[in-house]
Amino acid sequence: MSPHIPHIVVLEADNSPNLRFSFPHTIEYHDFTPSSEIAARIASATIVVASTIPLTASDLAAAPNLQCVSIAATGIDGFDRSMFARAGITLTHCPQNNVASVGEHFLTLYFASRRRTVSMHQAIVGPQRTWLDKGILTQLWPQPPLGCSQETLVIVGYGALGRRIEQLARGVGFGRIVIAEHKGAATVREGRMAFSEALEAATTVVVCCPKTAESMGLIGAEEIDLMGPECVLVNVGRGGIVDEAALATALRENRLAAAGVDVFETEPSGRGTTPLIPEEGEVPPLSNRRKKNTQHYELIPQPALAAAEASLRHEIGPSINTLLTRAEQQVERTARRIETLKARAELQQGRLSGRDAAQREQEREDKRRRRGKRLEGEARLRARVVRQKKEGLKYSVERLELEVLQKQRELRKRLEQ
Repeated sequence: MSPHIPHIVVLEADNSPNLRFSFPHTIEYHDFTPSSEIAARIASATIVVASTIPLTASDLAAAPNLQCVSIAATGIDGFDRSMFARAGITLTHCPQNNVASVGEHFLTLYFASRRRTVSMHQAIVGPQRTWLDKGILTQLWPQPPLGCSQETLVIVGYGALGRRIEQLARGVGFGRIVIAEHKGAATVREGRMAFSEALEAATTVVVCCPKTAESMGLIGAEEIDLMGPECVLVNVGRGGIVDEAALATALRENRLAAAGVDVFETEPSGRGTTPLIPEEGEVPPLSNRRKKNTQHYELIPQPALAAAEASLRHEIGPSINTLLTRAEQQVERTARRIETLKARAELQQGRLSGRDAAQREQEREDKRRRRGKRLEGEARLRARVVRQKKEGLKYSVERLELEVLQKQRELRKRLEQ
């Protein structure tokens, strides 16, 4: 190994499997490196590539040729920058390497939280057999969820990730997007809203700011109370920016509608490492609000319910008008037909007046009797058919009108709740 050619050591090849550099170099890969083996593996390194494995001062001291440590991750808050500075070693990272994927992940957490995807999944596959036994899942919903067009999204942290989330949110149709100003800022920049005011206006808050001394505990109990009980909180920034104990309490006490979290103050996380995942007891659910039995269409967002009501009126109204018009036209046609038959009978009767009086009288009487009977029978039959059709149409119209009124009452009741 030439001392003039940089030697690169990759401590976590799973995260950086096929690195390519334009300068002369040698490189060695390790799938994973235990802390006890770091010093030995980097002893001859000029450059070290890591992701999550922490390097200590003793590790750096064991690598006399080490000039650069590159972290193949967005954040370096787990690394002691001052330690690298004292050792004269450059520390680099990749601040925007996952903007696209984390931005899309925000949408995943938002929809899962607002639509309670996890709760719905557990109701189907869980041991409670909720859907299998009850045949309905609407008891999981206290009220219809907001649709994207009704959301006011507040973005806390307007860097590359915050801007990407803004683009995605506009693409899926969020009704209003607000950029929160820094907490405690003396002035509010153009295009932004004061921090507390933004939280009060929010129906969804996404936290995507970096972890710094100033951002730790940025969202606590006071800020959660500003959001209100219908708000969804999503944290794709860093663990510790949102007070996990305050968040867990708010979820249990119904002071927040739902939360989507993929970062924790202690990582890796699991049972007992955070108030959001306690060692014992139930993990705070997406929503622990009072449940009630509801109709199936409460799963539909509120805008869809309003649109359904308008569509119902639009579709049924013309049908009712058409039925009434047809009934009126049928009655008019039948009346005209009866009058025509009467006129023809009278005309035919007049044509026979030139014959022998007695014969004409007799024939007239016979024909009158026969025709009278026939016309009377046909008229009665036609009138009866007309009456039956008219009564049937009237019944159908009344039934449709009752159904429309019933649907309107049900929809109005759901929308008012």
